[in-house]
Parts: sequence; C-alpha cells; structure tokens
Amino acid sequence: MTARSIVSRAAFMTRRSRLLASFLIVVAAQAACPAAEETQLAARLLGEIGENAGFCVHLGFRDSKLTVALSQDGAFLVHGLSRRRETISGVRESIRASGLAGAVTVEHSQLKRLPYSENLVDLLVAEDLSGQLADGPLLNEIVRVLRPGGIAMLGQRPARGEPALTAAGLQKRLARAGIKQVEVDKIHGLAWLKFRKPRQAKMDQWTHRRYDASSNPVSRDTVDIPNGVRWVAGPKWPTGNRKSSVPGVVVSDKRLVYIFEDELTIGNDLKKKKTLVARDAFNGLLLWKRTTSQANTAILIHVGDRIFNVIKKGGPLVALDGRTGNVLKTYKHAVGINEAFYHKGLLVVRKRKEIRCIDAATGELKWQKKRAGGNLVSGDGNVFFVTAGRKSDGQKVFQIGCLDLATGSERWRTGTQLWKSKPTALELVLYQQGTLLLAGNGSHAVSAKDGRHLWSYDYKLIGHGGSFSKVVFSNDLLWVHNAESIGPAGTSANAWEGLDPRTGKLRNRIAHGAIKHRCFFDVATERFFLCGSMDFVSVETKAHTRFTAARNSCRTAGVVPANGMVYTFPHGCACYPLLRGFMGLTSNPLRFDPVDQASRFQKGKAFGEPTRSSGKQDGGWRTHRGDPRRSGSIDGRGPGQLKLLWKQALVTLNDGVTTAEWDHKNGGRLTSSVVAGETVFVASSDTHELFALNAQTGKPRWRFAAGGRIDCAPTIFDGLCLLGSRDGWVYCLRADDGELLWRFRGSPTDERIVAYGQLESKWPVVGGVLVNAGLAYFSVGRHAGADGGVHVYAAQPRTGKIVWHNRPKEFATLPDLLVAGDGAVHMADWEFDARTGKDKSSPSTALRSARLGLLDDAWYKRPLAMRKNLQQWAHRGENGQLLVFNKDRICGFRGASTLSGGNGNISGNALLYTKPLQKGGGEWASNLLIGSQIKGMVLADDRLFVAGRLHGYDSRSHGVWAINAIDGKLLLQQKLPASLIHECLSIAGGRVFVSMQNGEVACLGEP
Repeated sequence: MTARSIVSRAAFMTRRSRLLASFLIVVAAQAACPAAEETQLAARLLGEIGENAGFCVHLGFRDSKLTVALSQDGAFLVHGLSRRRETISGVRESIRASGLAGAVTVEHSQLKRLPYSENLVDLLVAEDLSGQLADGPLLNEIVRVLRPGGIAMLGQRPARGEPALTAAGLQKRLARAGIKQVEVDKIHGLAWLKFRKPRQAKMDQWTHRRYDASSNPVSRDTVDIPNGVRWVAGPKWPTGNRKSSVPGVVVSDKRLVYIFEDELTIGNDLKKKKTLVARDAFNGLLLWKRTTSQANTAILIHVGDRIFNVIKKGGPLVALDGRTGNVLKTYKHAVGINEAFYHKGLLVVRKRKEIRCIDAATGELKWQKKRAGGNLVSGDGNVFFVTAGRKSDGQKVFQIGCLDLATGSERWRTGTQLWKSKPTALELVLYQQGTLLLAGNGSHAVSAKDGRHLWSYDYKLIGHGGSFSKVVFSNDLLWVHNAESIGPAGTSANAWEGLDPRTGKLRNRIAHGAIKHRCFFDVATERFFLCGSMDFVSVETKAHTRFTAARNSCRTAGVVPANGMVYTFPHGCACYPLLRGFMGLTSNPLRFDPVDQASRFQKGKAFGEPTRSSGKQDGGWRTHRGDPRRSGSIDGRGPGQLKLLWKQALVTLNDGVTTAEWDHKNGGRLTSSVVAGETVFVASSDTHELFALNAQTGKPRWRFAAGGRIDCAPTIFDGLCLLGSRDGWVYCLRADDGELLWRFRGSPTDERIVAYGQLESKWPVVGGVLVNAGLAYFSVGRHAGADGGVHVYAAQPRTGKIVWHNRPKEFATLPDLLVAGDGAVHMADWEFDARTGKDKSSPSTALRSARLGLLDDAWYKRPLAMRKNLQQWAHRGENGQLLVFNKDRICGFRGASTLSGGNGNISGNALLYTKPLQKGGGEWASNLLIGSQIKGMVLADDRLFVAGRLHGYDSRSHGVWAINAIDGKLLLQQKLPASLIHECLSIAGGRVFVSMQNGEVACLGEP
C-alpha cells in the first residue's frame, strides 16, 4: 500500500517546513527496507516515470538488491554510485551472477559531481539522502542530469550512527538547488521525497512529418549549433538498396518515434521488414518496437502519450499507447488513408479525394467532404487542400480549397487558370499568418482568406535535391533557398531569401558559401536554417557554420531540432568520415572541473611491485593483429592440424534485455584474443570483462572488470596487460594475476553519454593501447569535430606517466586503431612522430584503413558500408576488406567483385588472393561464392589461415581453413558451431584461437 501527499507550489511555500519535518521524523524512526521487498520497491519507484524502459541512477547503494531490481531484468539501464569503495567488488559479483553485467554497472564516486551529460537520466534514486548530501552540491547535480520530466526519488535510510538531515537544513538545500515543487510519498512504510524536473520553455517538439499540421518545418526550440553527442544508437547503416532506412520521424517531449525499413537475410534472400520504433528522446534507449506494414510517414503523428499510425497495409488508423506501443483505439472511419494530421483533439484524414474529420478521443466521424483530395495543411481553424485534373484538351488544371475545420463546410475553392505563371505541378507546402504557400514551377502564394493569388517567385534551385517545396516560414518571412548568388571575390554562393508573405517582395537576404543540398526538406528554428550536410545559417548574424562530425540523413527524415537537441539518423552516404546511426546532438558547453582533473591518474594495489615477464617480447601474439604494425602475421607455420582442443564459454547471452542494442555497435560479443606464454587474454565487450585463460585447457586464470565496454584486445608488454575502455580509462594490470597497477582517464572530464544501450564516456578509448619502442600510445574521442576533438597520449607503460599529449588540429576524422610505422604512428589519415607526438609526413608502408577504420565491421551486416571504398584497407598498393602481410607477400579478401557506388548492391564473386612482394613468391586468386565472408586472417610464413563463412550465404559454413599461401591449395579445415567476430583469429604456441559470437573461445591445433 502507498500513500501520496502532493505539495503544490503555492502550498509548498507555507507548508514545506512542516512537511519536511514530518518526512525526516518518519524516516529516522524506520529500519531499512527488508530484502524481500526490494523488487516491489523498485517497481514502485520505476512506476513514477511511466515508461517500461529508460536510464536509472542509484546513489548510495549498500548492496546489489535494489540496484539489480531497478533494472527489471534488463529493461532499464542502471548505474550505481557509492562512496563506500569496499562494497563495489561484492556488488559487481552479484550483478554478474544475475546475468545483467553491462545493463547494470556500479562504481565508486565521491559524488561531488555526477558523471553524466545533462538531461540524460529518467529516474534517480538516492536511498541515503543525508549521507549523499554530506558535502558537495549534489542536489544541483541531480537537477542537472535529470531529463525534463525526469524524477528524483530521495529516501532517508541513513547508515547506523549517521544523523538524518534537519528540516531546516534540507529546506535550505532544496531552495539553493532551485527545486520548487516536491511530493512526499510513503512507499512500503518508508518516506520518499520526490521531485520532477520541469520542462524548459525553450524546448519544442516535432509532432508531424513537417513539424505540425501547418506543415511549416520550423521549430520553436532554441537549440544552438551542435558541438557534441548526447546519445547514439543503431543500426548505423541502412540495408538493401537504399541509402536511408528511416523515411520519417516524430518527436514528443518524451519519445522519438520512427519507422525503420530493414531487410532480413532468410536463406539466400533478403526479406523487407518495417518496424515502428520508440526511443527515449533524451538518452536514445529503446522503449519498444512493433512491426508495421507501411512506411507512409504522412500518417505518423505523436501527440502527448498517443501515437497515430496505420500498422496494417490498407488497414485503419490506430492510436497507440506511447508507453507500450499497444493499440488503444482503432478508427473505423479512417481505413486506407493517404494522409492525416492532428489538431486540438481532431484527426483530419484524407483517402484519395475525400477528407474526413474524426474525434480523436471517441472515434466519432465529425464530417466528411468528397472531391477535396490532394495533400493537406491546416491553420487558424481551416483545412486547405489542392486537387488536380485535366481540361478536355489535356491541359492540367488545379483547384485550391479551404474547409472549416470544425464543420467541414467549404469556405472557398479557386482555380489556377488566371495565374500569370501556369504551374504544371502544384503542391501545398505550408500555411502561416494568412498565407498559403504552394510549390510548382516556382513558389506561389495565395490568400488563406479567399484563395486569391498573391504572387509567384521563381529562382534557381540548389542541385542534388533542390526543390520549390523546400521553403520555411520564420521570423515573419517566407524563406526560399536560391542557388544564384555571388560570394566574396566572385566565389560561388547560395542565399536564403526572405520574402514578404503578402507581397512576395524581397525583405532579407542571407548569402552563404555554396553547399551541396541533400535529398530531404530543409528545416529551421527561429535562430537557424538547417540545410546541406549539417549546415547552420544564422538568421541574426548571417554566419554559416557546419558541424563536421555528423550529417543529415537522406529522404524525408533529414534532421529534427527538438528537446534542446538536433536529431539525425542512419544513411549510406560516403561524403566524408563521420559518426553514424541514430544520434541526439547537443550544443552544451564542455565542462572541466579542476577537482575532476586531479583524479585522472589512480594507482592500484600492484603499483610499484615487480611483474613477471611472460616470455620474449617478439614471441606470442601480444597485441591486436599480432604486432605493432598490425600485420596479422607470425614467424612460423602454425599448427599442422586443426582439431578442436577446447572451447570455453565466457559470457551467457541474454537477448531479452535492452542490451539487444549492443549488436548495433562495432565488434562482436568478444574481442579477438592475444596470447603471451601460456595465457590467452580475451575481453567480453558488453560485460566490460577481460578474461585470462590457460592456453592449454581454456580454464580461467583471472578476470578483471573495467568501467565500460572494451572494443579491442589488450596489449601484453613486459609482464603488463594494458587495455582501453569505452569509459575513457586506460588500465594497466599485472598480466599474471590481473591486479591493477594504475589507471589513467584519457577523457578530459568524466562525463558519460548513452551509446548502443550502455553508458560510455563522451571520449571513449578507441582501439585499445599500442606499445611500440617502449611507449604506450592510446587515443580518446569520437570524432575530431565532436566534444572538443580527439586526444592522443604517449605514456610510460610501467608507471603511467604521460610523456606527451596532443590534440591534433589537422586531424579531421574518426579515431582508429593505432598502427606503428617507421619512427611514426598512424591513426587513420594522421601520422605523428612517435617520440614527440608532433605531425609527421613521410613515405610509409603502414597498413591503412578507409573512412570507417580498421575496427569497423559494418560491412558484414550492411554491405552498403563497402560502397565508395568506405571499408577498404590498403597496403603497398593492394586493397581489400581484410589484409595480412609479411616481408614476402600480401594476402587479402574482397567481399565482392562488383559493388554499386550508388546503392551498395554487391554482385559477382568474393575473392581471396595473394600478391608476392618477392620474386617467385607465388601469386594466386580464388573466387568464393557471393555472400562469403572472411572474418579473420593470419599469415603464418607460407600458410594462410582464414576463418569465417566460405560458402556464400550458408550459415552452417563457419569454420577455419589453412591454405597454402604460395599456390592457394587447401591444407586443413575445421567447422565451428557459431558465427565468428571481426578479426576473430590469433595464432601462438602452435595453436589457433578463435573468438565466436556465441560468447565462446575455441582453441584448435594438434592434440
């Protein structure tokens, strides 16, 4: 049983002291909540936010019970923070035993600053309010990280011997944090203080395809030009023969809802599948998804907690519960419709040339009007439409009409026969302030009062998707985008031209550098025009700025400004290296806390203690792809047999949790392995764990948990095990027992975002750690153009002392796996001096990646990722999706012989080949069935070991093969029970180690 006392703002000022005093008295007299009630308590707390998924923060936990219960078996992402360092290890073990590692994580924190981006958290639970508020501005931090509408539930269950806060003390802290409305709930006998973060007036929604029923794509949101990423989700790429899989998006104050057009591989065929998906608008977490059979986004609407859509082809319009996706109401008067809009409780729908108005609450038909088809817009109590027909001589004629929204009565109807400029096509674009704008061969305005033609305006369209329908109404002017403009010193430029809506006269002109238009409609806010790739043109200053880390998507989804963010979506374009996927981009200033800076380097228990080297540094497979040059080769021929010696399961797959999102990131369930002496090291990316296994038996020697995903195998050097994590930290462990020597946070500040269903630093460590010539190198960041850019470090491996740090100014792309060269290190297209970190340019034979990087595995699932050489590696003039090399030869794999540069369709055979670097080295090429995928290669002297799927789309053909590298003849083969990860192979000590997607590592060799 629960009881609630709601305190309004007016009553709050007069009753707050009395209420808080009673709150404190009740709590101080009560014992801790019994363990048996933790699940019920969690359900009650989560029920406050009214969603079935989201992001929850738990402050001040003492054990794992409530923290795990808050996850609801993985439906919620949960992060726990506690000052009690001694409790962390035990709580992590309990979480791991529950099978929720990754979905539920905990760490030690002094709680002076919460490590999250602003407006990210749905629910924050603090059990020990007095303990958490002991020092530091925690309440202010709670308000900062809660999303608008997010809820904080603060309970007082102080530890034994700790005092509770006084009413006066709590009252003062609440006022200082700006908390203006509170409730006190009594849950399971315990009192909880509750407050909800109010929504900021400067935020707006985007409820229809083109903003609202007026079809004017201008948001009232005050979002600035993006400078970073709040959240990212997948898939990152469209499927099939399209450059975009997201035809349209709507956004409320809680959710981002879209239609995703996917394709599933069934046998040798691709089957199209459409899904309606809802995500948390502020952190991108998946809320729900359901199948739909159509992708007409002119019907998709999101208002309040209702989503309107047609989910069956030719079926009725339905109202879905925004919280669950379940059907709440079916509209029998809206079957087979082509278009719909919502306005003040009314749904107006069009079926071919008939318009109907329906009460959204009851489904009652209010009115209907025949012979009134065409696309619709609405405003000021009117419904406008345009119809097309032909005269007896075959000439096209158009009629524009206006209906009363309340009654359906026709107010006026007029034709275009008397227009001076006779349109050959006509489309309603938008309505604003008494003017109706239409697009044909130019822009045309008519009076909304009587249909009278006001003016026409012709101009040159910008190429690559320019259209007369790409018009916006902002700041009392109608703005068109003109391609004809001359910039400074005669340079080519474009211009936004502001026209008087009544007369069509030019009132303002904002020229800017020439852009390449994209195939979606332009959008705007009252401050900016959003166009081109991710171009922002300021209405006030007329400045033109481009956000280079991401770009607008294709087709009708484009880009959406809402909720203080700019949303963008997956596309298949290959314009330049950029971040991909569903993203919420922010414009918040970066914060750097001096206290936070002081804690970047931390010593572990083993710091300063001796380590035992595990063999010569030139032996084994000690780093990703075997050596600092990432050659993928070894000295020696590898095993003479490929018998299965052992398999070891490292993670249990739990696809029922929201972590199904994890498959959309780069990489698989496991990383590739590295081997030093008799120990195999491999990481479980999504559970944040590094495992050390006995190379002879596969049995675990030790396990270490990082604070975030691990995207790359560790590097073993002189008895040390160095790894990077997506939490922004680099860890140095003792290789023989996993004890921590030191860790260093490469991210400039500790701030987390949500990425593919988990928490990550804004500046994750990408590609692990490279050790070369006695120094350890690593990089942090997502893109040179996001959140202040990419940082690169060189450190002493044993002590963690930073030798140099560089934030390369000339680097303008994505960070990548670091590759050693001759006195230099390479990261994507940037080369730097290994000793100083300064830019360096020299002839190099280093392995190079294309725009997506050496760790990116998107092409396995989305062949579109191979178009325009996006996923093509290069070395000494050879190229392919995978390459390995030694001093004698280069071996490569290409996924298809023909790849469409337009839509990414692949055809022809795949190819496995060898090119000699020495005379008489042997050259050959072997065609493989289309659909074959090599996922791992190792060159062992004159033998080439390959792993993957070698027989086209046959999902049963996963295995490892040994091939003569000189003539291409098959030597050995071994089937495997599961699909394999990208870069799945390593070879050391006469054994082959294979990482599989089912969470197992297999060892092959001679018995």
